[in-house]
Amino acid sequence: MKQTSIQQVQRVLIGGQVFFWVSYFLFFTLYEKSFMSWKNAFFQSGKFFIVNITLVYVHMYGLLPLLIHKRKYLQYILLLALLIITMVYAELSLERLVYKNPARLKYINQTPHLIYLLGMDIIVIMISSPIKFALDYFRLQAKQQQTANQQLIAEMKYLKLQVNPHFLFNTLNSLYYLTQNKSDLASDVVQKLAHLMRYLLEKGSEENVQLSEEIAFVEAYLQLEKIRIAQCEIQFDKSETLPNYQVPPLLFIPLVENAFKHGIDKSSAHNFVHLSLVVDSNTLTFTIRNAFLNSLQKSDSGIGLTNLQKRLDLLYQSSYTLDTQVTDQTFQAILQIPLTNQ
Repeated sequence: MKQTSIQQVQRVLIGGQVFFWVSYFLFFTLYEKSFMSWKNAFFQSGKFFIVNITLVYVHMYGLLPLLIHKRKYLQYILLLALLIITMVYAELSLERLVYKNPARLKYINQTPHLIYLLGMDIIVIMISSPIKFALDYFRLQAKQQQTANQQLIAEMKYLKLQVNPHFLFNTLNSLYYLTQNKSDLASDVVQKLAHLMRYLLEKGSEENVQLSEEIAFVEAYLQLEKIRIAQCEIQFDKSETLPNYQVPPLLFIPLVENAFKHGIDKSSAHNFVHLSLVVDSNTLTFTIRNAFLNSLQKSDSGIGLTNLQKRLDLLYQSSYTLDTQVTDQTFQAILQIPLTNQ
């Protein structure tokens, strides 16, 4: 899940504004140079630069919030008028201070020049207003996206945390069964359980793990089940060569647990759990089949599969499929996910 942080958006917006104002100053300096000396051109463009940047940011961050957030229309209009008048007065004062030419001073003091300055300031206000709205929109979008990403990450962590106690609960049940029957295999189960728990602690919190590591974890779990259930045909077929792909940790174990929880009848000699893992064209297909036992099936598949479905939705959105079907007293689940090559 890629994230667009507020800090990244802020850097882009600030960089864009710096680029605009530098370009603005250089453009008007070169433009004014066509009519006057370099000294006067720098003064003229510098004057407009200082006045306009003050006008824009005071209006955007001082006055517009009164209009947008507080709905103080009259106060906004009065303060805006005062701001424009102040900026025009500042421009006239600077021009009178710098220009000593009588003809230039006469032009500065005439009404057309005053109207020109007023018009330019009003145009700046009209342009800056939608820019402010656009900047606020982008910031809001970035903030909402960051909040959504944080919620997704928090939910992902919560769902992965639930896998651990659920898995441990099921395995301890197996261990309890063996100790109750005074089985010599109990110590072997404890050792294998310790190996699995080490994987949960070291890899369970990571975003991705090697596909080969996840397969080894499933195989270790199957070894535990073989010890617990003697009368069960367990078969795991997988591609002979597996490229260096990565997958989210603990992605297959809920399906495996579900098969043993709902597809095993200890009084039957015909139990089976068949697993298949095939990688083809950057797509992984994980299939698991087990006996469908009506007496053991529940209306839901338990917390394991529910959490798996939620995790898949968060991780892959619409780019995965998880299909379940019952045919000839056989329950089958097929999971397809896209793979990333690391």
